Amino acid sequence: MSQSKSKRGATPALIGISISIILLIGLFIAEQLLGRFAVIFRPSAFIEIRNFRIVIIHCLLAGYLPAAYLYILRSARSIINELNPILVSSDVHKNSKVRQITKKKFIFSGVLGVLMTVLTPYLSAQSPWSPSGWTPEIVWHRFLGPAIGWWAGCFCYAVVKESIRISRTAALIQKIDLLDLKPLEPFVRQGLVNALLVVGVVAIFSITLIEPGMEMTVVVVAGITLPIAFIGLFLPVFGVHRRIHEAKQVELTWTFEEIRQAQLRLKDPSIGPTQSKMADLTTYYRLIDRIPEWPFRTSTFFQAILYLLIPVVTWLAGLLIDSALTLLFG
Repeated sequence: MSQSKSKRGATPALIGISISIILLIGLFIAEQLLGRFAVIFRPSAFIEIRNFRIVIIHCLLAGYLPAAYLYILRSARSIINELNPILVSSDVHKNSKVRQITKKKFIFSGVLGVLMTVLTPYLSAQSPWSPSGWTPEIVWHRFLGPAIGWWAGCFCYAVVKESIRISRTAALIQKIDLLDLKPLEPFVRQGLVNALLVVGVVAIFSITLIEPGMEMTVVVVAGITLPIAFIGLFLPVFGVHRRIHEAKQVELTWTFEEIRQAQLRLKDPSIGPTQSKMADLTTYYRLIDRIPEWPFRTSTFFQAILYLLIPVVTWLAGLLIDSALTLLFG
């Protein structure tokens, strides 16, 4: 059983790695046949080597984005199946009133991503879509770019859509036990998966920072993806946050009313001592009041911070590799 689960879990990664490897092999074969390596690696070929490295990043993104899209869908299904035991109805897909990703919305999000990819090259080039100035590397840029944009749009839409779907399943939870929030951890896990996969896009794209003139492009990509990572972290948890808030208010209201009744009995000399019950109620009220309304732990925020450092580490690694190659071949 565990082996079958691991195989299913590896499928999106294998798809992404296979796509990237096939594209990279095709790139190196094409460059060899065209004799481009002699041009790219000559001492003064700064623009050519930059374009070649950007093609490699395009190949990585072209494999990563469809794999990330598939992983989001698989993870969301797994989370909902894991939540089934604590839900009122096992027929989650009907009762949650959240539709699956439709073909029309899938196409719309993909076209929107393509449009963004078509416009982005204008940040670093004067006439990016004029074929007269294209080198073989730029041809790869222009053909891979729309494919990357398509999957980027579909991936971002899947993050938001599946997060909303998971968030709304919180309405089907039978009962919120304020003293045991562990059954709600799947909501948090999905948020962390969303954040990690979105940050992965920034991490791959951050390698382009080692190239001059690409700063604005990286800023635009990060400006779009990092807010999506933030949304992806919190959106799946929003519904259960609301349920925790409601459960807290009910419990606090009941406890406060019990404290008020105990206070009235304290003032009635005909009733025996109730100081012990008053102390218990006050302690319980403080206990409930201190329960966080978001089911995050300290480790959750620590993980999220580590995820945000991944692009920085990737950029530094790219600088080190670039410096090493310069020393060896420059």
